[in-house]
Amino acid sequence: MIPQLYATDGATLLAYLSDATTCEVTEERNGIYELYLVLPTASAQFPLIENDCWIVAKPNDIGADQWFRVYQIEKTMRGTATVSAEHISYPQQKRCKRFIRSHNHSTKKATQLQVFSKIL
Repeated sequence: MIPQLYATDGATLLAYLSDATTCEVTEERNGIYELYLVLPTASAQFPLIENDCWIVAKPNDIGADQWFRVYQIEKTMRGTATVSAEHISYPQQKRCKRFIRSHNHSTKKATQLQVFSKIL
């Protein structure tokens, strides 16, 4: 699958990143779930990429499409750029951890409270 680039709203398809030389998803159990993409800076698609854009890609041959939010773009001396993106679930995990720390709840209790607050 060719990775797809969406605008920050997640609804507008900006481009198919067909010029990408590398697109790798790193997934560890209970750990990181990130996408790394290498793209030539001379590509017509490169100027469209900015922080908080979304990239949709397959994490493996059999997995469903996953959404990743761009959080870092680094240009290299070789005329390429490395784009780093985190899985869509990361912001929710960060919010839950902050809630647990700020209210001194167990993980189970914090999850219940967070789900309950969304129902209301």
